[in-house]
Amino acid sequence: MKGSIELMKGVEWQYTKAPHGLICGETGSGKTFLLEALILGFLKEGANIRICDPKMSDLVFLGAVPYLSDKVFYTENKMLQCMREFREEMNVRQEEFMRLSFGKTGNTFADFDMKPEVLVFDEYVAFVSTLDMKAQRDFFGHMNQIILLGRQLGFFLIAGMQRPDAQFLPNGMRDQFGFRCAMGSMSPTAYTMMFGEANKAFRDYGKEQKGWGYANLGTGSLQTFFAPYVAKEFNFVTEIAKFFGEEVIASTDN
Repeated sequence: MKGSIELMKGVEWQYTKAPHGLICGETGSGKTFLLEALILGFLKEGANIRICDPKMSDLVFLGAVPYLSDKVFYTENKMLQCMREFREEMNVRQEEFMRLSFGKTGNTFADFDMKPEVLVFDEYVAFVSTLDMKAQRDFFGHMNQIILLGRQLGFFLIAGMQRPDAQFLPNGMRDQFGFRCAMGSMSPTAYTMMFGEANKAFRDYGKEQKGWGYANLGTGSLQTFFAPYVAKEFNFVTEIAKFFGEEVIASTDN
């Protein structure tokens, strides 16, 4: 484990220093491709991955990889359960971490050879907006604890959405994402939501140019982002299956 994911040539997200990822972008912006690239990157880091795809769009197909067949969720109950169990497992690790690091300071999960635990939640806003008030409150409670404690314990959240509206990221959670990336064209209001009052002129590269955006990698400065070129025939499902030496299965039921 090197503690970083390559985003494009010469640019890496050091997730152990700037934990959690917020990926925004409209349909066709390259958001899903970036999420898939991050999933593959974390799997190569030896991470345990869980994936929630409420719209059953692209990420749900990753359940066809045997290694991920019981780690991809798309029904409301299963996704709520996934978030709750992710937080509960973090609490269990916290107890173990405190036992191992007793009397020492500055340690993280990596000092005790603990694997990264990653939850990828695509179309986050679309899902949360459908929950009743109690379910939202519980969901936000789990998420807030993961964001606050996750870096040291090795629990990381990656949320994909079209707009990072504050009502769905309450209590300042939006500002706690170390890696924030806006893919494709966004309104001035959306850029402010993502990055605050940034002293930067945002250039629009147009819809024909795929995979571009702006990113803050936790350094406080913004940079133009271009995802690596991927050939049309490249398939993340088969690529991840190949990484584990497996064959893609026909269907999943989660």
